[in-house]
Amino acid sequence: MKHSRKLLLIALVSALVMAFALPASAGMKKVKKVDNFVFFIDQSGSMAMKHKDLGKKKIDLAVDTATRMAGAIPSLDYTSSMFLFAPFASGVQPMTFSQGALKQGIAGIDTDYDIFGRQTPMGNGLMDLDPVLASLSGKTALIIFTDGNSNYGADPIAQAGGPCTPSTAPTCASMWSATRTTRAAR
Repeated sequence: MKHSRKLLLIALVSALVMAFALPASAGMKKVKKVDNFVFFIDQSGSMAMKHKDLGKKKIDLAVDTATRMAGAIPSLDYTSSMFLFAPFASGVQPMTFSQGALKQGIAGIDTDYDIFGRQTPMGNGLMDLDPVLASLSGKTALIIFTDGNSNYGADPIAQAGGPCTPSTAPTCASMWSATRTTRAAR
């Protein structure tokens, strides 16, 4: 069971990286699948707890994964940004994608905070993010880094709009989670 969760996590991260990087070989032309992407990182109390199998704080795992993903995304004129929730905060405002700027924003995330008093209003965080998403034109990938434990406020799946249909939805959300994977469209 321990190895299957680790493999699931590795597979999910790999799939997200590949979605941005394919085709990545030198002889093939890279084609954008989305116009914009938003990293949305959970900084709730449960994220400050250690992952039971990996022994690291989940927020540290999320920051490490986001940093590696930012480094793997090719420069294809995306609009990128990074926001946090629980509590909601702006890390990087929407701008033309720059690996350096996105990595710098991720590096600025406080990972040393108290567990207690920080519930996970993921649905409310999505509502707070809605004006940002509405301001973006074209297709947007919302990449959520979380442990999946929404325990307060609006239902995140309902707020995200239900099942994901990336071909027709202007925004498609994918969650990086140590516990589960969910896709939803807006």
